[in-house]
Order: sequence, then structure tokens, then C-alpha cells
Amino acid sequence: MNLKSSFQQHVNVWLSVLFAVVGAAISIRFITGLPNALWWQSIYVFVAASGVFFIGHFLLQTLLVWPIGCLNAKAGKGAALLLTFVLLTALVTDTFVYQQYRFHLNWPMIDLAIGYQAFFNEKSEFAGFARPFCWDMLLSMA
Repeated sequence: MNLKSSFQQHVNVWLSVLFAVVGAAISIRFITGLPNALWWQSIYVFVAASGVFFIGHFLLQTLLVWPIGCLNAKAGKGAALLLTFVLLTALVTDTFVYQQYRFHLNWPMIDLAIGYQAFFNEKSEFAGFARPFCWDMLLSMA
């Protein structure tokens, strides 16, 4: 089997296209609720997000899924679906948080949610979110 057919067999371009369309539709949530949002901004966000999501998903498949798929075809398909699930979950979580609080998820925000002491056994420098708030946020996304 040559390199080109191996790549085409293990990297699913159509999964990247599907992820781009679904991700772009979800990303329109970033501008919902804005008081001065215009109709063309939704189109712009959809087109820009679909390009970014396609390229990102395709590159991650190339880097992560292709080597796994070359070793075991079923494991490669499972890795591709797991990658897509993780990326969509992160996107939905980020759009939910952005709709509610107008900031994107980043490491300082994750530190507020779970606390610095979870990783380094020290107190967080930030005030932190209350645990019931974190559970409410996770349950409302499910």
C-alpha cells in the first residue's frame, strides 16, 4: 500500500467537512444575544469558522489519527470519532460560557473552575468558582 492510499484510507476528509459545517453552525452562538448584531455577521462567522474548523480538524487527524490508523484501522476510526467528539464538546462548552459571560475558555478560567490546587497541591491565586456553580454549568451543557 503506498503512502497516498494509506493517507486517504485513514484520514477522513468528509469527517472534517462534517465537523466544519456542524462546528460553524454551533459557532453562530458566539454572536447570539449581542444587541447590535447584523445579519451579515452570522454569515461571516459561519464561513470563517467553517474554514478554521476544517483546517484544524484535518491537521489534527493527520497528526493524530493517521499514525494510529496505519497501525490498526479500527483504532484509527475510533480515534477519529473520539477526536471529533472532544473538539465538538470543547466548542459547545466554549460557546455556552461565551454566551453567558462573554469570555472564552482559557487556562485562567479553567483554573477558576477546578482550582490550582488540583494540579500543584497549592492554593489558587484566584477567587475561584463555587463547586455548585461548576456542577450547574456542566449539567446544563449535557
